[in-house]
Formats: sequence, C-alpha cells, structure tokens
Amino acid sequence: MLRSPPIAKAMNQSRSETDLIKLCEDEQSHDLSSPHITQRAKKRAFSPCAKKLGKSVEEIDYRTELRDMMNQFIASQNARLETLEAHILELKQHCTKIETSNNGMASSLNGLSDQITSLESKITGLDRQRAEMCSHLSALDEKIDTLERNMIKTCVEIRNVPLRQTETKQDLYGSVAVLSNCLGIDTKSDIRDISRYRIDKKSNSSALILEFSNTLIKSKFLDSVKSYNKKNPNQKLDSTNLGFTTKVNPIFVAEQLTAQSRKLFYLARNFTRDHKYDYCWISNGRILMKKSRESPYIVIRSEAQLRQMSELPVA
Repeated sequence: MLRSPPIAKAMNQSRSETDLIKLCEDEQSHDLSSPHITQRAKKRAFSPCAKKLGKSVEEIDYRTELRDMMNQFIASQNARLETLEAHILELKQHCTKIETSNNGMASSLNGLSDQITSLESKITGLDRQRAEMCSHLSALDEKIDTLERNMIKTCVEIRNVPLRQTETKQDLYGSVAVLSNCLGIDTKSDIRDISRYRIDKKSNSSALILEFSNTLIKSKFLDSVKSYNKKNPNQKLDSTNLGFTTKVNPIFVAEQLTAQSRKLFYLARNFTRDHKYDYCWISNGRILMKKSRESPYIVIRSEAQLRQMSELPVA
C-alpha cells in the first residue's frame, strides 16, 4: 500500500544576495549572544553567509565604491562628450558659414575671371586693330614719301649758302650761273626754278633748292660737282663759287630729300659708321649702302630694315 509523502515544510522563497547577507549576520549575532560563547577581537572574519557566497564585506564595499567611481567617471565623460558635441556643432556651423562665404567668393572670382577673359579678348582685338592701323599708316607714309620723291626728283639742294640782306630771284639765278661756270656746264636754260629753304631762322646761312627741267640735267650737275671736288681736294666748293665775297662757307651739293628720307639717310650713315660699312650714298632719291667695293649694294627703305640688319650676326 502506497504511502503519501510526508508534508514538507514550506519552502522559503528565494532571497537576494543582500537578504542572505543580513540573515547570516543575524544568525551570527544570535550565536554570539549566547552566554557560554566568547570571541576575542580579531580582524574581520568571513561571516557564515559570506563564506557561502565566497565574498567578504570589504570586497562588497570595494565593488560598491568602484561602481560609484565608475558612475562618476561615466557622468564626467558624458559631460565632456556633451561639451565636445557642442563645440563640434559650433565648428560645423562655423565651417558651414566659411563654406558659404567661400562659395560666394568663388562665384565672385568666376565672375572676375569671365570679365578678365572678356577684357583680354577686347585687348587682343584692339592690338590686332592697332597692328592693322600701323601697317596701314606705314603704307600711307610710304606712298606719301614716294609722291614727294617724284615731286622733287629733279631737284638739287645746295646747303650752307650765306644769306644776303636783300636778295631777289635774279641774284639766285646769278649765283647758280657762277657755279655752273666753275663746273664747266651750262644750265641756264635747264633750270626751272630756284628758291631758298631756311630751316634755322637764327642761322646766317640756308639752302638753295634748284629744280631742273629733267633728271638727266640733274644727274649731270651732280656728277660735275663730284668731279670738281675730286680734282680739287684742298679747295672744294665753297660760297665764293657762288659769287659771295664777304664770307667764305663750304657748300654741299646733293639731291633734295624728303623729310622721311633725310631722317633715314642720317640713320643709315650712323649704321654705316657703327657696323663698318664702306659706302653710303643717295641715287635718284634712294639710299644705298655697300659693305665693301666688291659686295652688292643694299637699298635702305625703312628704319625697320636697319633694325633687322643690326640684329644679324656680323659676318
């Protein structure tokens, strides 16, 4: 016959670690209150319950203190993180403002770049127009100089002729007639006109411009002047050969030049001296140069040509 199990005592409810520690401490204090048991004071021993749990009160206090320290550390770190987050947010806002400002500056710079590009295009166009105008002006100057040369192609210039207080056309024709006799030629019927050409009003001398009827007579007259000066190297033509007796001036006879040709001839003579050319002369209004007697002659037409010749290496 089966027997029913005995009625067990009511099982105690599970208790927490703290309740177990308190229960053990109460039992221990009850045991110590017995009159027959004495205990001398020693260092804290493990309570029976602590022995069961394997922990001491000091260790539990240490863990509590460590937990509090960790909580404080975490709280301080959280506060620092919040401060850092605030600073980072402020920096982000500042960076956003800087980025916005930079974008505005970039837009302004792009606008300036476009304006500069437009200005460069305009300047390039103006430079091209200027070059075209300079080329056109040079062509016009050359045409004008050609027309002027054609107008004076039969003219001869006698420089450094003394001035008279009272002078007429007849006096000028008479002076040229005296010079023609000295040269051994007759030009009375071939002279179209004679005039004075005074550059410096303070000077006591000026130039005579002789206009012949054709270029053959002009060339014949100039050849006679060269021949006379070669035959009389110590007594070249002077004002006495024109009939002047009061003052003796050396006179110089050459083709009449335009203002542009006169300047170019001056530069050509300087170039001849500086670069050791042997010859520089004028023939029918053209400026010619030769390096030596055997070398071919060079026609000088512009200042730019002289500059290019200056840049050439010396042979």
